[in-house]
This record gives sequence, C-alpha cells and structure tokens, in this order.
Amino acid sequence: MIVKIRSLKTKVTLIVTGCVVTLLVLVSVLEAYRVRTDLREVLGNQQHTLVSRVADEIDEKLKTTHGALIAVSKVIPPDIVNDPARLKRDLDNRAGLQSLFDSLFIFSPDGMTLVDLPATRLRGARVGDREFFREVLRDRKPHISQPFLGRTSKQPFVMLTAPILNKRGEVAAIFAGSLSLLRPNFLGKIGAASVGKTGSFALLGRDRTIIISGDEDHVMTPGPAPGDSPYFDRAVAGEEGWEESVNSRGLHALFSYSPLEMVPWVVVAVLPAEEAFAPIVAIQRHVAQMTILLLVLVAPLVWLGTRYLLAPLLRLHDAIRRIRSDPDTALDVPVRGQDEISDLASEFNALMREQTKAEAARRESEHRLRMITDNTPALISYVDSELRYRYANATYGEWFGVTPERMLGRTMREVLGESGYASREPHIHEALAGRKADFDLPPALAGSERHIHTRYVPDVRSDGSVAGFFILASDVTALKHSDRMLRESEQQLSLALEGSQLALFDWNIATGEVFLSDRWAVILGGKPAPTHTTFAALAELVHPEDTAQLDPLIRDALKGVTPYYRVEHRVRNNDGGWIWIQSHGQVTARDHRDGRAVRLIGTNADVTERKRAEAELAESRTQLERAAQHDGLTGLPNRNLLGDRLEQALARARRNQQLISLFYLDLDRFKEINDALGHAAGDALLKAFAERLNACVRETDTVARVGGDEFVILLEDVREDGDARAIAEKIIDAMRREFHVDAKTLRATTSIGIAFTRGGTSGEELMKQADAVLYEAKRAGRNGYRVARPALEVVEGKPPGRREKPGHGGKS
Repeated sequence: MIVKIRSLKTKVTLIVTGCVVTLLVLVSVLEAYRVRTDLREVLGNQQHTLVSRVADEIDEKLKTTHGALIAVSKVIPPDIVNDPARLKRDLDNRAGLQSLFDSLFIFSPDGMTLVDLPATRLRGARVGDREFFREVLRDRKPHISQPFLGRTSKQPFVMLTAPILNKRGEVAAIFAGSLSLLRPNFLGKIGAASVGKTGSFALLGRDRTIIISGDEDHVMTPGPAPGDSPYFDRAVAGEEGWEESVNSRGLHALFSYSPLEMVPWVVVAVLPAEEAFAPIVAIQRHVAQMTILLLVLVAPLVWLGTRYLLAPLLRLHDAIRRIRSDPDTALDVPVRGQDEISDLASEFNALMREQTKAEAARRESEHRLRMITDNTPALISYVDSELRYRYANATYGEWFGVTPERMLGRTMREVLGESGYASREPHIHEALAGRKADFDLPPALAGSERHIHTRYVPDVRSDGSVAGFFILASDVTALKHSDRMLRESEQQLSLALEGSQLALFDWNIATGEVFLSDRWAVILGGKPAPTHTTFAALAELVHPEDTAQLDPLIRDALKGVTPYYRVEHRVRNNDGGWIWIQSHGQVTARDHRDGRAVRLIGTNADVTERKRAEAELAESRTQLERAAQHDGLTGLPNRNLLGDRLEQALARARRNQQLISLFYLDLDRFKEINDALGHAAGDALLKAFAERLNACVRETDTVARVGGDEFVILLEDVREDGDARAIAEKIIDAMRREFHVDAKTLRATTSIGIAFTRGGTSGEELMKQADAVLYEAKRAGRNGYRVARPALEVVEGKPPGRREKPGHGGKS
C-alpha cells in the first residue's frame, strides 16, 4: 500500500509519532542536561580545589625559598662584597640554599655579576638593565621578578632577589637565586603535570603572559588579546573560580584558576570537555537508539487508528468537492449526524453565506472609495515594492494628462521620466526603507505648473517588510506664494529690529530739545517708549568724572573742528546705578548765515557688558602674571622671579661693592613625613615652614620656593658674613618649635647651605655653591648650616644650644 504524503492520515500519524518521540527525546535531553550539570559542578569544584591547593603550595614554596634567600642575605658580611673569592667560599658552605635554586648570583650595585654558583659563564656579565635588579636597587627590599628569558640560553627564568645592605642602609650588593621554568623544580613541574588523561596545568602572569604551559611552544608567550578568551580575562584580573568555556584556540574545556599571593601569577587547570563529559555522550547515544526502535513500533499503530477516526471527514470532503464542480446543484454541504464533523459542515455553510454578503459589501465600498479619490483635488496612488503603479486616481489625468488606466502596471520611471524620477528617487528609498518621506517639488521638478507637496507613506507588513507605499500629493502653489510674501515681510522686520539695538537721538540745538527712540528707555532700564527731553536733562545723567572728557568732544563737533564725535562715558540709569554707553553724533544741519550747528543726530549704545568683560580680562591677566612668578602653594616667589631678583641684586652688588648672601635650604626628612601623613599634611607643613622663613628675614629680603621642599633666601646689603650666620641660626632655632598640622604635632628641622659674593659670581654659580654646602650640611647630620668660601672651602655652622653635638659644630 502506497501512503500519499498529502494524506491527512499520514500527517496525523507523523505528528503523533513525532510528538511521542519528541517528548521522549525532550525528557532524555533534560535528564542528560541535569546529569551533565551535576557532573560539571562536581568536576568544576574538584578541579578548583586542586588548583587552589597547587596555588597554596607554590605560594608556600616561594615564601620558604625567598625567605631562605633573604635570611642568608642578612648574614653575608657587606665588607666581603668586593672580594668575589670570599663570597664564593661563603656560598659554597650553604649547600641547603643551593638545593633550593638552580643558580645563585651576587651582583654589585653597578650591575656587575660578582659570583655565579654553579658556574654559568655569567660572571662579569652586567644585569643593570634587568627589571629585577633595578627594583631591588631602587626600593632596597627583597623582590620576586616577573619571568624573563635568559640572554644566552633563551630559557625562561624567575629571579628571587634580596639586597645586602651596609651599616648605612645602602645597597652593597644584591643576592639572587634563579629558578628555570623548564627544569624539574617546583615551578617547572607545573608544565609536566596533567589533569585527568588529557588535561594540563598552566601558570599565567597578570600581564597576560603565559609563563608555564604543557605545550613548551607557548611558554613565555603573550596570551590571547582581551575579549578573545573570557576565562583568561577573568583569571588575569585576579578572580578565583572555575567555568566551562572555549579558549582562544577553540578548546572547549573546564577551566579552573586561582591567583597566587606572593606574586602576580595565576595557576590554571584545564580539563577538555570531551574527556569530562564522555559518560554523558554514551548515555545520549543509547537514548537515540531507543528512540529509533520506538518510532518503528508506534508509527503503524497510530496510522491505523487515525484512518478509522477520519473516515466521516473524508466523506464530507467528497461532498464539498462535488459542490465546487457544480455550484448550481446545491448551495449547502449536506449535514448528517450530530458529531464534530457535522458541526464543521454547518459552520462551513454559514461561512459561505457570510462570505457572499461580505463580497457584495466590499464591491460597494470600493466603488464609494473610487468616487471619493477621483473627486479629491490631490494625487492619490499606490506603488508596490517593484515601483509599479497599482492604483491611481483621476486627478492624475487633470494634472498630467495621463489616465489612471495607462499608469497601472507601469514603473514610476516610465510614467515620470528620467528627470522626474531622479528628483524623487531619494524619497522613494526612504519610503521603501519603512520611513515616511515629506518633500516639496517646485514647478521645474514637478513636471507641471503647480508647486506640489508630496508625502510617501510606507505600507509595512506585519513581519516588518515593505509591500509598497501610498503617494499623497497636494497643490500648495498658493501657500508657497503666501509663504514667500511672509518671509519677505519678516526679513524687513528683522532688519528693523536689528537696528533697534541703537538708541537714535535728534538734538534741536536751537531749542535744546532732544528726541530719543524707544531703545533709550530700554537702556536706562525702562519699557520701550520714545523719549522727549532736553540736552540739559541728559547732561545731568552723565557721571561727574566723565564730563571733562565729553564736553570738549561735543564742542569740537559743533564748531566743525571734527566731523563727528565718538566717546564712551557713564550715565545714571533708572535704578540709580551707572552704566556705560557709547555715544556717536554728527552735525547734520547748520545755519546758512553764520554756520552755527542747528541739528545734531546720532546714536547711543549700551556697552556696559563689554566694559565689564574688559575689566575682568585685565584682572585675569594680572592674576596670570602673578601665577607665573609665584608659587601656587606658599605664595612665595618661584624660581623665575627669584632669577630676576638675583640678577638685579648681583648687578647692584657689583656696582656698589656690596656683600650679598644666598641661602639654599630644605626640610630634613620631608619625604618621610609626606609618605607617612599624606600630601595634604605635607603641603600644610610647607606653608607653615614658609611663614616661619618670612618671619626670620627682613621685608627687603627675598624668600623663594624653587621646588618640592627646597627654598632659597636672598639677603642683600649684608655688612659681614656674621650677619648671615646669625640669620641662619635664627632660622634653625625657629624651626625647632613644634608644627601643628591637621591636629598633629610635628617636629621638623632644616639644613642650610650659605654662599657669599660681591657680584663677581654668576647667579647659577652662586646657587651651585649654596647647594653644594647644603649637601655637606645634610651629610653632617642635618639641622645645621654650612658656609661656602670663594675657594669652595666648607665652613661648618651649628644651631645655638647644640654646639657640643657632633655634626652640628666643628669638623664632622
């Protein structure tokens, strides 16, 4: 028996069988998903526990190994640093330390390799450019480097370093131990370890470097770019956890990651999803086999049952087909029985009767709509998505001489012509894109004597596609003419309003009467209105200080000395305040008998805002000039202003053979105070320090801040060097008093370098001399001063009350 695919029985059989199979598959998939989720959770947590344990072990071993290196660095005598042989013998006796590292090194402060154990042929090589060396030398603290490649071996290493400090806390040497990432030490073993059968471990740097990997080709290579591997981004960001993801190389796996505490590294474990979820795949294969077997058994049973149930419906189908072939034989489908199929036949008969009535109503409605659109004085049409006219009203014939019948089925390009289509093409694209388009076409583009306003309304289907668009066009020729007339009128009015910013005045000199336009009342603070007044009344409004300037200018214009006058002066407004106006006037009529002026016409303009802006600009320039020559924190002269004053003082000293003195001083241990209390407290201390300096010198002396905690004092007309010493001791004594900053009590001292000259030394050389002896004062223990002689002999000074302490008096 051949089963036709269009048979309802076959379709029902397929649908029922499909539903059963789909339900079975859905249940199986959901159960497999649940099992997979549980398995994924268990594997992820186990793998994360393993990674966390490995990370803790690496942290502990790094801590222990580095701690051993630091402990040895503290017991190595700094005095044997310059004797490599003794250093090597000392390290040879430390077999326990050697077992922790692949190699041990000692570097000099200038980067020279003094000792390498065991010998690596690096002795004498320089490492001053290496980051691990520079950081220890700068911070004087132990450090664990980022992995780097050896210059000769091209193998990745990690360097653990510790400074060897002398008694003064300076770096005498740097003690270092290296760990190769490819050797079987506690770091190198990470790359060889495995997770499951096919998984692996990796060690990543927070700088996105792959430090260690099961694949040696990826060791010390850049990781994927940000966004290429989500798990990688979270791991190097310092997050801890696990996830199922796909890396940048397309590997689908479970990734677990845990950051180290000792260094900015991350331990990662990778278990491929193929291995992790292999049991789930086996279950899904078994479910597929069962589904196929069920399909073979259920489908025939469903088909037989459906054939029995649909037999009455098939008889109804045969009756309807006979009615279609001979409609006149019967109007209704015969109805037999009381079952659902009989109800369906009754509903079909009712539907056919309703459809007949609806078709008649549609034809009547279409006739009415055609009557309305054909008698509307506007263009109405419809164009499909292929730009072919499917409807057009009779107005097209009246405007363009083309009947709607000739337009139907033709494209817009054929009906409008190339030029007409080109002028409308951008708007057509808008409509086909689903957006309304409104535009005007002048007669030259519209193809008629009319000015047409057109609107394209898109016909958008329910799925968002555009079936075509409606065209609605109306004749707006009269409206455009009115609009043009209105714009011309508005332009004339705008020109008149622009001129109203000036107050026009007309002065009858013979009578003294003055007429002013509406704007004058507005300038004085009132409402627009013409003003009739006298010249004497206007003169009373002028500011007394401006009368002496205004009267001569008006007098010269009246006498004909100047062709006109223009002046800016103040007048009193209605509120009693003063405003600035610019007055411009010219004599327009004179007595023909004696040449006297009889009429003067001009304008007044309010320039108060401009005057205010000019004043603010002048004030801003003054402030900028001060800011360029003074320190923003203390208000003291800065290095620029100090340089000018120093050059002037040297010129006066050479001219008058006077002695001048320059102090170069700074706050002792200011960096420690600033680091401990913060920059705000440091700034407050600097301001208090500057105030005390100003209090210790004369008003004619210059106290300047030249940078950070460095200050310079310039003393002119010094009678002898003892006067400068007295001021230095006064300053040191003043700084001994406590400073109160942010509710804290601070003690701060100062060191001073003093240089003298009678003008024979340049300002730069004088600053260098004072700076040099300042350094000597700080080396001698701070809280004191030193004096430079012309031969650069350092003369020591000390604060009063402490002359017996070493470093503050006498030779140190």
